[in-house]
Parts: sequence; C-alpha cells; structure tokens
Amino acid sequence: MPFSNVFQNPFFWKTYFSANKFSYNSIPNLHGKVAIVTGATGGLGYATVVALAAHGAHVFLACRNRVKAEEAIERAQADILQLQFDFPDAVHESKFDGEKSRPRLEFLELDLSEMRKCRAAATEFLERGLPLHILVNNGGVLHRDFELSEDGYEHHFAINHLGHFVFTTTLLERIRESAPARIVVLSSLAHEMPPSHKPIDYKTLRATTPQANNYSRYGQSRLANVLFTKALARRLRNEQVWVNVVHPGIVDSQVKRGILESDNRHFKNFSRTWLMMAAYPVRDAALTQLYLAVSPEVEQNDIRGRYFIPIANELRPHPISESVDAQEELWAYSEKAARGGNRVHLHPQTTSLTMNDTIFSTQRFRRKCLITLGSLVFVNIAVWILAAIAARNYPSLLGSMVIAYTLGLRHAVDADHLAAIDNVTRKLIYQDSSVKSQEGVGRDDRTTPPVCVGLFFSLGHSTIVIVASVAVAAAAASIENKLETFGETGGIIGTSVSVVFLFLIGFFNAYVLYTVGRELQEIHKTGEYRYRDPIKETLAASAEETSAGAPGQENGNVGGSDDGGVKRNASRHQTGGLFVRLFRPLFNLIDRSWKMYPLGVLFGLGFDTATEVGMLGIAATSAHAGFPTAVIMIFPALFTAGMSLIDTLDGVFMANAYGWAFVNPVKKLWYNFVVTFMGVIVAFVVGIAELLGLLANRLELEGSFWEFFLTLSDNFGLIGYVIVGVFVLTWLFAVLFYKYGPIKDLEARVVVIEEGSSESDEGHDLEKGKVSRGLRSDHD
Repeated sequence: MPFSNVFQNPFFWKTYFSANKFSYNSIPNLHGKVAIVTGATGGLGYATVVALAAHGAHVFLACRNRVKAEEAIERAQADILQLQFDFPDAVHESKFDGEKSRPRLEFLELDLSEMRKCRAAATEFLERGLPLHILVNNGGVLHRDFELSEDGYEHHFAINHLGHFVFTTTLLERIRESAPARIVVLSSLAHEMPPSHKPIDYKTLRATTPQANNYSRYGQSRLANVLFTKALARRLRNEQVWVNVVHPGIVDSQVKRGILESDNRHFKNFSRTWLMMAAYPVRDAALTQLYLAVSPEVEQNDIRGRYFIPIANELRPHPISESVDAQEELWAYSEKAARGGNRVHLHPQTTSLTMNDTIFSTQRFRRKCLITLGSLVFVNIAVWILAAIAARNYPSLLGSMVIAYTLGLRHAVDADHLAAIDNVTRKLIYQDSSVKSQEGVGRDDRTTPPVCVGLFFSLGHSTIVIVASVAVAAAAASIENKLETFGETGGIIGTSVSVVFLFLIGFFNAYVLYTVGRELQEIHKTGEYRYRDPIKETLAASAEETSAGAPGQENGNVGGSDDGGVKRNASRHQTGGLFVRLFRPLFNLIDRSWKMYPLGVLFGLGFDTATEVGMLGIAATSAHAGFPTAVIMIFPALFTAGMSLIDTLDGVFMANAYGWAFVNPVKKLWYNFVVTFMGVIVAFVVGIAELLGLLANRLELEGSFWEFFLTLSDNFGLIGYVIVGVFVLTWLFAVLFYKYGPIKDLEARVVVIEEGSSESDEGHDLEKGKVSRGLRSDHD
C-alpha cells in the first residue's frame, strides 16, 4: 500500500534522529576530491556545496542559471567560513580566509530538462580532464503543473530521472577511473505513492494530456530515482563506486515553500497537518546525503543500493523498488529515451557503455537505408519509364520486359544469393562490433551497419549478365545457339566459387556458433559471462604477427602493452586452434561492403540457373528479330534493377536482424545462438546442394539421390523463399523470447567479464572502464 512505511518515518521522531552520530564534525578531509552537485544554487544542494567546499573539495555547481550560480558561489564564501566556525573540530586541509584563500567553486551549466544538454554538460566536464569522486544528483522539481519537456516526456520524470540518468551514465567512466567514488541520488518518501502493482505507467509519460495528478506524477519520478539507484548499484557491485539513494525529509527551503504555495487542495491540507511539524533546517537535512557522499562508514560497511532517511538512517523503501524486473524495465525505458546520443547499456561488472538501442535504429542508419533504397526505387522507376517509352514503338517487347524484370526479382531470392549476403552481413557486423572499438573513434563517428552488402553483390552478379547481353546483342546469330554451351562452362566456375565460399563462411560461422554455445554453458554453470570474441582474437593475432619485432611492441602484443590480461589474451591467440589459423585469410578477405562486388562477379560466371539463361535467351531472340541494341539493353537493365532491389532489401533486413543480436552479449546471447545456427545450416545446405548437383550433372550420375539434387539445383528460388521465411520466423521468435522470456532475470544475476581487454579497448576495459562512444562505419 502507498506510504506503507509511514510510521517508520523519521518525521515522527525528529529529535531522536537529530541526535545521530554523523555531523559536520564527522566529515573527513576532502582535499584533492572533486565533486559535482546538481541543483546547487539553493536549499539542500547549496548546503551540500558549502559543506564539501568547507572541507577542501573542489566543487562544481551544476545548474541552469549562471547568474544564480555566481551569486551562490559568492554567497558561499561567507557561509563556508561560518560553517568552519560553527564546527571547529572538523578536519580541514586549510582554513579559508576571505580573498587570500578562496574555496574552489565553479559553475557547470546543466539543464536537466533536455537530455542533449545533460550530455553536453557531462562532456564539458570530461574535457576538463579532472577526476570525479563525488556526484550528488540533488536537482529536481516538485509539484509542477502538467507539461512536457523539450524531449517530450512528463516534466517531473524528465528532470528528476531522465536528465540525471543521462548525466550520470555519461560521467560514469570518469567516476570509475576516479574510484573510490560515491554517487548519491535524491528521492523522496513520495516514491511510495504510485500503485504498487504498476509503479510507473510508462504509457502515460509521453501523453499530451494529464493522466494523473501532480503528486502521483512526482511520485513516479521519485520511484524512478530509487529503481535507478538499485539498478546502477547492482551493475557496480564489484566496483569501488558506492551508489545510494536518500530521502532528505521535508526541508525548510524553496522546495518546501513551493508546496505550501500550491493551489492543490490536497497538498495544502497535507502541508498544514504535517510539514511544519516535520520540517528540517536545510543544514541538518543535508547531512544524510553528505553521509552517503563522504562518510568512511559507507566503504567500511559496503553500503550500496540502500535507501536512507534523516539523519543518516537506513530504511526499507517500497517493496516494488526491490524488484529486479521493475529496475530493468526502467533501465530499458531510460536507454530508449536517451537515443538522442549514445545508448547507455551497462553490463553488470564491466559497466561498459555501448551504442543506441541498436546501432541499426540510429538516425544515421535510417538515413543510409532511406538514401540507398530510395535510390534503387528511383532507378527501378526510371528503367520502367525507359521500358514504357520503348514499348510504345515496339509493343511486342512489353511481355518480354515484364519477364526480364520478374526473372531479376526471382533470381535475387536464389539460395546462393541469400546465403552469401546473409553470412557476409553477419561477418561484417560481428567484426565491426568486435574490432573497430580499438581504433579510438570519435564521438560523432558512430557505427552504421553494412547496408550495401546485397547491392554490391547484385551489381557484381549483374555485370556478367549485362556484358553477356551486350555480346549477345552484337552477335545474335552466332551466339544464340551456343548459350547452353557457355552456360555449362561458366556453370562449373560459378558453382565452384559458390561452393568454396559457402563452405568457408559456413565453417567460420560454425566456429562462432561453437563459442556462443560454450558461453551459454558457462553462464548457466558459473553465473558469469566471460566474453571471448573469436573475430577479435583472430584479427588481433594477425596484428601480433604483423607487428612482431616492431619498435615498442614486444612478443607481438598490440600496442606494446605489457598488461597481464593482454599477455594472457595473446597466449590464447597463439594457441587458438586450427580454426583461428585456417580462416584468418577469410576474415581479411571481405571487410567492406564493396568487396562483395568481385564476389558477385565470380558468382555470376555460372549461367547454370534458368533465370540467367532465360535472360540471355530473351536478349538473343530480340536481337535476332532485328530490334535495336539500345532497346535490347533494357532487358538486362530491368533484370539488374529488380535483382538489386531485392538483394539490397535482404541485406538491410539481415543487418537489422543480426545487429540486434550484438547490442548486449548477455541479453541477446540466445538469439545470437539461434540465428548463427540458422546461418550455418543455410551455408552448408546450399553449399552441399550446389556441390552434389554439380557432380551429378557433370558426371552424369543417376539414381533418385542424384536426381533430387539435380532438381534442387534447378529450383534454387524455392530454397530462397524458404530461407527468407525461416530467417523472418527466427527473428520474430528471438524478439518475442526477449520480451516475454527469462532473459532479463538471467541478465540481472549474471556478471559480465570481458577477457583480454587492453588499455586501448575503449569500450570494454574492465580495469580502466573505457567508454565505447560508437564505432566508425567504413563498410560502404
């Protein structure tokens, strides 16, 4: 029930709690410490700033109004001296004496109502190069009339939670580097106000009309503070960063006066009855968050993820705040809300920052897809306009034009196309997510997935058709009867290339499947996820061999690091087994989308499918009938336009499907296993079918077994449709399993530890906590 702990509340025992053992004399020497306090120009925030600065800390006042901040800094000079006078037993590095020795107080512009400004404020601080030992998320609003923030969220939730979420997670790398460190989050007893069965109604947070009264909306935001604190504390449970949440009590400050001046009748009644009895002086109320920010007891007793009330006493919050599901639901929602910049995803233990909800849902990816697909649609329309113009003069060709375009659409779903595009897309995404983070990319140079894999493959494939069509049109009489002979010769080459490539990429994905399956076993067995990246290992091993003996690099370690973890990783590279050494050339073979073009050319050498032979047959027949060469070239143009459109759509779809599996190695590990398994099956099934079909055809083998594969080779389009359907169903299954399966509970209890991180690994350094701010896209 709401306010279930009200009779345990300190308001009823103010005198007892005021006699707490923690006081300003208990604050240790803070010289050399750097702190940020949000909402620091008045009330609790200002009192916290004064106390921290009086004990030697370098304090940043994070707030919107520069004028008010400068006034607060000026006013603080006298208040700091007064505090030192009132508590002479406090330990100070030095006594401040007016202008001779001024406390270190600075203004940091922070607007909690806009997430981009929160991110900008954090970035401004990071650029200073200072450590950060104390972060007090004190800022907030209370009982505001309904309005939406600049980002479109209910104002209480936006300022009290979302702004601090973005600000804190952006600073988290620096906080971890500065450990031991503290994070204190301000909440309220009002966090018990929302209904316990559904504490935060996420559907109402972006509603354009009020869906609840002011106090309920405020209560939702304060419950979010408690849930966020507990979720963050769990992720940092093995770090020297202590995160706790505080209810400061009713404070005789501007916030309290805001309540009393409210037009809400319920607030006025509540205020008249209780507030004046329970109100704390600001200086006393600040002691609880100061206790959590600086007291040695927090580290000594490993106090983390706890809820404290005045003065420095622990209290159990509302039971719903202990729910891991509720915590993770808020975290996921906050991540999605923060899409304006880097998506924040903190794995338990590593606390590594990753990309947006998926890197494939970023504006850059959508823009890239829109440009690519829009261009292809425009090309298709333009080709059909030319075809319509030609059909006006040669109406008998219209049927052949439709057939040519249909052949292109159908040929795009041939099994060899889908297998090549899907597996290469997966390889590029896996490689990019694993390797490019070592290149030290910038903030605005983020990853976009390989959109053009299918496009370049289809263009390479179509090149042969276009060249052959030109040749056919130029020499129709002599070539028309030899198409089948050319098809047989080219078929051997094209099918051989296809089989070899599919087997190699199939073995590559089989190795990845093995590592993923091994990780699943380790998770269930040990409760830890020790992340090992096969592609990263392989390419790092190649780098070691290349740089062996180079100045500043001993024993082949990348970057010359002598870190123990890197040496262990290098050792594993050297003993990585047959697969790591055997497929190293393959990993370096196709590392950009455009390199699918020559592969498409090789695939196109085989005119073993009815579509391509039929396409050339149309061209030959038309040329023999005396149609102009320019008109005849409309047929391969239609064929290419249709095939490129479908192949590009396939590549984009698989980029989304595969990319979804790489955002979080725990949450998506099961999906990764399933979709990789499908990729392996497709590669081997198609490769074996092509190989056996080729053998049966060239060696003239007989029997039902060989006839089956001959029939299969002549009907690869049917296999292609099956592959498309299976991948769609697999993707939908993974999405549903993620939403309704036990993945969130598994993620909550599993500790993620990436092995082999070096100091140059910006996204996954366990010891240094490097931040992945997005990866560079140079596929296309």
